[in-house]
Amino acid sequence: MEVARVRRARAVSLATAAFVLATLSGAGAQPAQPVQVELVEDGRAESVLTTSRTVAELLAERGVSVGSFDLVVPSLETPVREGLRVTVFRAIPVRVTADGVTREVPVVGRTVADVLARAGITLGPLDRVVPGLWDEVGPVREVRVVRVRQETVVRRQVVPYRTVERIVPAYLPEPPRVLVEGRNGVVEHTYRLTYEDGRLVREEKVASRVVQQGRPRVVRVGRAYVPSRGELARRPSLVVLATAYAPNHGRGVDGVTATGLRARRGVVAVDPRVIPLGSVVYVEGYGVGVAADTGGAIRGRRVDVCFNTPREAYRWGRRIVRVYLLRTPSEDR
Repeated sequence: MEVARVRRARAVSLATAAFVLATLSGAGAQPAQPVQVELVEDGRAESVLTTSRTVAELLAERGVSVGSFDLVVPSLETPVREGLRVTVFRAIPVRVTADGVTREVPVVGRTVADVLARAGITLGPLDRVVPGLWDEVGPVREVRVVRVRQETVVRRQVVPYRTVERIVPAYLPEPPRVLVEGRNGVVEHTYRLTYEDGRLVREEKVASRVVQQGRPRVVRVGRAYVPSRGELARRPSLVVLATAYAPNHGRGVDGVTATGLRARRGVVAVDPRVIPLGSVVYVEGYGVGVAADTGGAIRGRRVDVCFNTPREAYRWGRRIVRVYLLRTPSEDR
């Protein structure tokens, strides 16, 4: 009984295997059934009836050559089936300039990003491309990568101090006197420099700070005091004979007056009994002066006005003039 069952099971297995082999051998011997596919090349679509088994066979059948940089979608190994759409994308040469080097890159894609990816060019955070990254390459077929970098520099600027004149009335000519020395200011400016392909194209000031505060130079400047007509009318006056002299010529040979002042224009020699020493006077035709000197020949209503040069003294000569007493020592007490 058991032996009969085993024989029947073995017979069924052998029959099944034979049927499968017969089916496979029969299928291999029959010709492939033609299918309708669409072939797109260079933008032109064509309906094709083919018995090709793969996309590679289809292209060979239609005489379509594929370059090493061309792209076929779907891939060449894809089995052909009814309604399949096969597209051949042709690579185009694009001139790419980057980092000072220009080369031709065959590219299937049409955007600048596709070109850079194919060329293996990476962009820095500030780099830019011409045309734009997502623009189409266009008929010119040229792409330029502009390398952009920025750096920050700090520059010091010296701000020269200004001079402030403190004007004071002066009865005698006097040189300017510095009251406060000036000091230059220092300012630090921070600039952002932008370079494109190594060339400076933009400079922007982004910050400034004062490193040293400047200080003005203060100068005391004596200006000749000129009394008004009203002031002269209110002051006592007298008519005198006025002669002239120059330091180190004739009288006042040592150039020092009786009061110790240096003899110069503005010093007037007087008779202290008539005009007190230290008085501020106004001599017609001469101007404001100080009664700061005496002389053996200066007696009574006579004065001797000082000039800086003998020529000026000679030009003055001897004159009858009116002298106004603008201020006397007694008024200062």
